[in-house]
Amino acid sequence: MMIAIPRCRISDYDVRLRSLASLTVVVFVWASMLLVALGLVYRYGTRTLPQNDEVWALYDSGSGIHINWLWKTWAEHRIPLAKLIWKAVLQSTNYDFRAGNFLTILGLAATVGLMLWTANKIRGRTILADAFFPLAILNVGQAQILLWWWQVNHVLAPILATVLLSVVVVRSEELRLADVGWVGAALIVLVLCGPGGLPYVAVFATWVLVWTAVKWRSFSPQERHQLVWVFMPTILALALMGFYFVNYMPYFPVNDPPSIFPWPPPAGIRGSAIASLQVLGVSLGLATKPYAELCGLAVFALGLATIAILIRRALKYSDEQWRTLGLILFLAASAVLVFVIAKFRGGMGLDYIYQGHCMVVVMPALCCMYFVWEIQGGVMGRLAQFGFMAAIAVLFPLNLLAATQIGWDVQQKTAAFEHDVRNGIPASVLAERH
Repeated sequence: MMIAIPRCRISDYDVRLRSLASLTVVVFVWASMLLVALGLVYRYGTRTLPQNDEVWALYDSGSGIHINWLWKTWAEHRIPLAKLIWKAVLQSTNYDFRAGNFLTILGLAATVGLMLWTANKIRGRTILADAFFPLAILNVGQAQILLWWWQVNHVLAPILATVLLSVVVVRSEELRLADVGWVGAALIVLVLCGPGGLPYVAVFATWVLVWTAVKWRSFSPQERHQLVWVFMPTILALALMGFYFVNYMPYFPVNDPPSIFPWPPPAGIRGSAIASLQVLGVSLGLATKPYAELCGLAVFALGLATIAILIRRALKYSDEQWRTLGLILFLAASAVLVFVIAKFRGGMGLDYIYQGHCMVVVMPALCCMYFVWEIQGGVMGRLAQFGFMAAIAVLFPLNLLAATQIGWDVQQKTAAFEHDVRNGIPASVLAERH
């Protein structure tokens, strides 16, 4: 005797089975990328060698952690939160620089988890293309970020930006007053992250302000009273951003006087445009260096297509207005960061940009574009997402090779440094030599 099973039940079972299989593969990729990154640091990370800026940062900070040093500019930036975390971790680990590298990787891995959760939240399931997130966020092509603890100053703002991106994607159309308060608190932290966070502060403060103005009439008197308080963190963030530039003076401790810039003047229009493409190109990894401008042009074209989709949806779907506006502003903030980096670092050439520390700056924009194509849906949306994932997956072996070379260089420098220390070389000579 045969038992008839409803077709819809079989279909639902197949969907759940495919989703479970996709989730298994994506989690495997996530775990694999995490292990590769941890292995890179374990194999090549330095426990003892303060690299480049770290030598002068240690000298400049003195003993302990002081508020004046935290707020003091470093190069052209104020990065108090990064300084605090950097020095606190060193002091608590007997100045083991590798410990901070592990923390950086764990922070990026947690960001992957947040992005996967966000994708699952809006779609209801996981797809194979979601492997894009561990491949992009834990990309070993950013070896300098992973092997140099001072680079935490580049990582903090992008990680926090992805948190705000998740809020926009998941909660923007159901935003509550409490959410506004938490967004404002995040903006305060972003100011403390330094220049990488300032554009996000400006655009999200604008987003919250516009939302408040439009929703004001629909609020009850009690809600309006609450809004005054929940909006306060955003006001404080804007005030802190203004204070960021009070008594602003670039500081390069290696120079005499320390206000002298050590690198070429800002690039012109053409130089900035080329450097912008290079910054976008390196977002895929160090392996793209021979074709930096071409890869950057591809990312730029994808960004334009993404903006076009958002504009179209803004005109067509009024029920998505806050999410659409938030995503447009998010990409605008990312574009400002890319242009500023290109403008003020473009004169240092392709080799500087392809050191790898710019990768993590573009990472939130790549995640944002992925979500926009998910929201767009359809065959084109899915093809774009799989294209994102496939491009970075194909580049993985080449990026790993480049990361290994960087790691080997760090290892050799560490061996030379420790050799000199054992031979009693004075600290002043060590600083100049290493």
